[in-house]
Amino acid sequence: MRRVSAALVLITALGLCAALGRAASYSFGKTTLSAGLIVIDNLTITATGSPKLVCVSPARDMEAGTMRLDSIRAKSIRVDVIRGKGKDLILKEALATGEVVIEARRADRQTDPSGRPVTVISDVHATAASAKLQDQNTVLLTGSVVLTVTERGKTEPVWAVQGQSVTYLLKENRIEIKGQDGKPAELTATSGEEEKK
Repeated sequence: MRRVSAALVLITALGLCAALGRAASYSFGKTTLSAGLIVIDNLTITATGSPKLVCVSPARDMEAGTMRLDSIRAKSIRVDVIRGKGKDLILKEALATGEVVIEARRADRQTDPSGRPVTVISDVHATAASAKLQDQNTVLLTGSVVLTVTERGKTEPVWAVQGQSVTYLLKENRIEIKGQDGKPAELTATSGEEEKK
């Protein structure tokens, strides 16, 4: 009788969860993973069903010469975490596959018309077949990568990148682009004159 009661309670709880919502969410450190289905197996978390990995940004302003990852969307995302001091879970590596879309921001030092240094924040949008985030610093995009950088308040990208693989070092704001089989990598920069019209 107890088994039947326990089974009915479990079935009712599962039905209630399914009725209340189709998305699951899991947070670790400064990162949240949400998806239709999240499977936790020891220190590996797998998400499918429109998964999205969101990195919570610090409240302070961005320093010039850095980049912040905001989110990764894909068909599936696998996250490996490690236990830090105090047994907190810390992102070690994330692998996103299938129709990957990355949103980020970068801060560059420029000079205004009067010659004073200013920090310009730009939005970064990238698509690729797969992406790997390592140690919360290195993002490796592979498979027909297209990456655009657009300054805030402008409609046209400042520059665009196409290649087979792109490696981005977030803390250093450094990028490496490799071409596709038999086709060189491409970097297209705009002068910004189009925006002034």
